[in-house]
Amino acid sequence: MKTQGTVQIRSPRIDRSAGRRWLAGVGLVLLVSFISLSAAACVQSGSQSGSQDAPNSPPGKWVQVLQGYTLTALAAAPNDPAIIYACAILPQQSKQAPPRSGPGHYTLLHSTDFGAHWQDIGSKIVLDGSCAFAINPTDSNDIYVVGPSSILKGPAVLQHSTDGGQTWNSILPTLQVPGLPYVLAWHVLQLSFEGDRLFGVQSVPQSIVFTPGQPILPARNFSSRRLVTSVDGGHNWTVVDGNISATIQGMSSYAVDPTNPDTIYEVVGTPLLPAQSQLAPQSSDAAITPHASLEGELYKTINSGSTWQLLLRGLPFGVQVSVASNKPNLVYLGGLIGPLPYVLRLQEVTSSVGIFYLSVSNDGGANWRQVGLPPQVAKLQNWSVGPGGDVYAATYLMPAATVVPAPIANATPTPSIQRYDPAANAWSEVTEAPSPGSLLSVTSPGAGSGAVLWFIGTSNGSEILYRDVV
Repeated sequence: MKTQGTVQIRSPRIDRSAGRRWLAGVGLVLLVSFISLSAAACVQSGSQSGSQDAPNSPPGKWVQVLQGYTLTALAAAPNDPAIIYACAILPQQSKQAPPRSGPGHYTLLHSTDFGAHWQDIGSKIVLDGSCAFAINPTDSNDIYVVGPSSILKGPAVLQHSTDGGQTWNSILPTLQVPGLPYVLAWHVLQLSFEGDRLFGVQSVPQSIVFTPGQPILPARNFSSRRLVTSVDGGHNWTVVDGNISATIQGMSSYAVDPTNPDTIYEVVGTPLLPAQSQLAPQSSDAAITPHASLEGELYKTINSGSTWQLLLRGLPFGVQVSVASNKPNLVYLGGLIGPLPYVLRLQEVTSSVGIFYLSVSNDGGANWRQVGLPPQVAKLQNWSVGPGGDVYAATYLMPAATVVPAPIANATPTPSIQRYDPAANAWSEVTEAPSPGSLLSVTSPGAGSGAVLWFIGTSNGSEILYRDVV
């Protein structure tokens, strides 16, 4: 029987299993898209696991954590050593690296798990030529970065982030130099953050009047490297060591006590100037003593630079000062001696030129002990002070007295990592490096003693960052 004028609509049967399959498919697509977007923002590493408490790798074993980047600096957050920041030169094949003629196109990398995974957080503050950063010792997300900017031309710009580099604010700092008749462009290097203030190194012009016929330079103004600081988050800067001594010496290295930023150590020495003749200041400027010696001096202040105490004289040219972060009374002076500035008084070059120098003080610089090279070491490449006060150095051992085939003898040697224990006053071998390269940094493993070594090696023309817990 037919029914006229009506249409009977049958409700469709809902296949719940198919609906679940459809939702699962959509979820999978969204998940894959999210992972793809996340991966695009991250730098892939050689390790796929990490821990907030300690590096998730066997102690005493090198682990590859990053490849393809040339790192120039690496540091861990003082309040959370799992948080790592590093300055890196972008690979030529990177889309973020435009054609350049300068020394390098930099970015800033960030890891929250001891280097197991990395994120490029410097893409919004593209840096050309140099990169320096400082981490707030009480907040690992609070970071400052300085370097010549390809976006904002002119004086260097200080970039500030309070969220670990996800967003940035630009600061145009002002440097206050009493007596200078013009505004000096701010361009700070060797940036650090200790206590509640920022520190850095700035070249500051000084006006010196000498006896006619005996100028230090054709112009009457020359620049000396000075320690500067900011107590307002990088907006205003002042010179700390303007009255450190009555000489034209420049600052070559500084270290701040992490437990008391009023205590600062500073090495001063001959500025890298052209050939100098003997100088004689006028009587009106008798307080200034031109100094052309190749020897440096170590000063200390305990009141933020109001007064300075001379601790040591006659330091070899090129030494650096360093303070152990967990033992600030443990102070080191060390480094490879040279290169030397060209001066006319070449008889001042001492016999220590060309070797490694290391001295240690365990009482804040009052007394010092000189340390020799490790036994069986022919050459020391670089060194770094660990958080507990031990010195770690990449060294090359003396070759064994055996006949080595020519191809092996000419190969690039792999350095040995040596450790100096100031309590025992002795060196010991820690491990062999994973490849030819250099020791980049030493950071804290978190709870307990020891250290995390960061080593830059090479393989098939590509640079690799390795990590080892010792």
